[in-house]
Amino acid sequence: MSNSFSAMIEPVPTPLDVQSKYTIEGFWVDGGTGVNQIWTFNVNADVAVPKFYSPGAQQGMYSLSGTKPNGFESMVGYDTFTGSVGGGRFYIRTRKGVIIKGPIVGGTREGVSFVGSGTWMKS
Repeated sequence: MSNSFSAMIEPVPTPLDVQSKYTIEGFWVDGGTGVNQIWTFNVNADVAVPKFYSPGAQQGMYSLSGTKPNGFESMVGYDTFTGSVGGGRFYIRTRKGVIIKGPIVGGTREGVSFVGSGTWMKS
């Protein structure tokens, strides 16, 4: 089973110009069944930054990449993370060992370090 996956951060529909909460959606193909495994990670960060999203997210494109432990079961539930956002890039590493990274549109010009928590859910 592959530990690689694709992900996206959708634009947040809010009247505010900054955000500290967002949803990351991702998928990988289960090597055993060939079925797409879809999940979401609802994120609460300690730093509010100008709105951002991953390129192509509005068209349903997954432009972020990542690695995960074997099986979704090891990811599901509460998790914490550290990371950075800005300068056109996004990166987080969770306590459960999941890494999500890639280009973003918007955000800060310079990178900002942040920490937070979230919940993994299977869609």
